[in-house]
Amino acid sequence: MSNLPPPRLVIASNTSTGTSIISSSSTLTPFYPFGPNATGFTTLFSTTSFPASNTAPLPSSTTESIPRPGDKGTVFCTSDIPPFTTSAFHRTRTLDYMVVLKGEIVLRVNGGVEVTVGEGEMCVQRGTIHSISQTLYLLSQS
Repeated sequence: MSNLPPPRLVIASNTSTGTSIISSSSTLTPFYPFGPNATGFTTLFSTTSFPASNTAPLPSSTTESIPRPGDKGTVFCTSDIPPFTTSAFHRTRTLDYMVVLKGEIVLRVNGGVEVTVGEGEMCVQRGTIHSISQTLYLLSQS
């Protein structure tokens, strides 16, 4: 399991009269489809269409599935990759925005190139065939 705290999500919305409100504040539980020592996923927010409605009811954020958007939707999620883990090469049909919050990853594309993306750095993937490795072991400091 991860040594990171579970993600907390705050959602600001609008009422039908246009008043801005905090409509949700919750800590979400990651889903570990490949076992407790493998990558964990948390779907933070998803939509079924784009542009999204800013007044529609909130979607459920308690999904136990690998985050995937619908054909015309969006998904905002986390992928918590354990140290010394490498994913198989796979293609996503999505436009992915990645931010490395802790540690570093090695992104490999099937064209034979790899790049290290470090803490605080970002990556945009545009439907690529890729593999991701987490190469840095993180220790909790007291």
